[in-house]
Amino acid sequence: MKTAMHSLKKEFYLLVLKKVKIFILILFLFGFVYSAKAQEEPPPPPPGNTIPAVPIDDSLLLAIVISVSFGIYIICKNKLKQKTPI
Repeated sequence: MKTAMHSLKKEFYLLVLKKVKIFILILFLFGFVYSAKAQEEPPPPPPGNTIPAVPIDDSLLLAIVISVSFGIYIICKNKLKQKTPI
């Protein structure tokens, strides 16, 4: 009887501990979101000669071709290192 009561107490404490952990996690997440929304907007840029942003559209096709080629190279290089089953 005493061991059953002890076991129930232990299960109750574990359940409470799990709920407390979840509650603390929820409080932390809400606090994080609240502090992220509380930040002020950045100040406007200073007046004067500003350099316009450079678009990547000019070399987009070249960047795609190079990245696909590099990916194929890495895949082939790793497949050659693997042992093939007999």
